Amino acid sequence: MLPNIVFATAFLSTVSAHQIFRQLWVNDVTPGSTIGIRMPPNNSPVTDINSNDMACNVGGSKVPSGVKTIPAKEGDTIKVQWDASAHPGPIINMLFGPVDDASQATGVGAGWFKIDELDSVNGKWSNDIMRANNMTHEFKLPTGLASGEYLLRSEKVAIHNAMTTGGTEFYMVSSCVQHNPIRRLS
Repeated sequence: MLPNIVFATAFLSTVSAHQIFRQLWVNDVTPGSTIGIRMPPNNSPVTDINSNDMACNVGGSKVPSGVKTIPAKEGDTIKVQWDASAHPGPIINMLFGPVDDASQATGVGAGWFKIDELDSVNGKWSNDIMRANNMTHEFKLPTGLASGEYLLRSEKVAIHNAMTTGGTEFYMVSSCVQHNPIRRLS
């Protein structure tokens, strides 16, 4: 059986100057703008790293999610698209699971693991690198995952104010993206 991957990605609504997640593709096919994404009430960053909002953004941990689940398989190529931003910092992509039903998973607590990160290359942060690619970033889902569904969190970390306590800004494509089960072949 292939593991089920349920992407629950968060979407941050529009306000200029903040980083906003818009869309995702699985193997170059998109379900459409904001489809499969748990949407928070605004695009303000999360700055309290001890908050449950770190999991899937403000309101993103509410279940049932009411969000369409997007199918994906291990090894599939995922592309995420964000709005243009001048905020320097990395983009990090994580999975939470496996869970029986991602639409019922809050994403709060232990269970998140990093599957991809793009920080700086030749002195350019991820936002500059992504700008050259229509603000997109691609990565592959790992192989060898346990069977079940997963939440996907795409997160941009803005470090321009990181020198002050609480100054680092976390923008999650979390209210999380939901992808249907990837079942492992036995």
